[in-house]
Amino acid sequence: GRIESETPFVLEWFVQHGIQMWSVHEGQQRIESHGDKLMNYIRFWQAAGESEKTSIRTRDRIRQIVSSGHFAGGFVPYGYRAVDKGRVNKRDQPVKDLEIDPEEAAWVREVFEKVANEGASGYAMARMLNDRGLCTRQGARFQSVNIRRMIRHEGYTGYLITKAARSEFIQELQIVDEKLFARANEVIDCRSKKLAQEKNIRGKNE
Repeated sequence: GRIESETPFVLEWFVQHGIQMWSVHEGQQRIESHGDKLMNYIRFWQAAGESEKTSIRTRDRIRQIVSSGHFAGGFVPYGYRAVDKGRVNKRDQPVKDLEIDPEEAAWVREVFEKVANEGASGYAMARMLNDRGLCTRQGARFQSVNIRRMIRHEGYTGYLITKAARSEFIQELQIVDEKLFARANEVIDCRSKKLAQEKNIRGKNE
């Protein structure tokens, strides 16, 4: 279970309904006495603690990688590609780094420029990319939400960014400058505020 305090009760429910529960390390899980219930609770509590420690170590490692200017893996933003540049991890396994994909970067830059300078909407930009036969990383058609995420992604200004860390400026990863990024986001903010106000007015009139 996702909550350690609930998992023992879930296990007990299965056992009470005649379903055998087995563990790789402890074998068959039995709930025949108060002591069994207590031991199960303690075991799951300890497992949750180890899981939390692992999560902390993972976050710290990602923070270290990103802060040093390296890609930590995961989703590759539109406009970039993950490539093997000869870097290896602590286990001597090859890991990839980001570099700009020139063709995709040109489309990203065009979207920013049209939003910032022409006030183009997310719907219009999604339609433009779809009309060119382009698709998202998942192979789907672009939607306005994809454009909004693109405009909000500060990494396009030349940074590696995660929830836990932010790298120093990396010139080789800059697709748009900070001025263009700020202007495009200002347009999005103004449009969002206007739509919210219009929705509020309609709600009051209904």
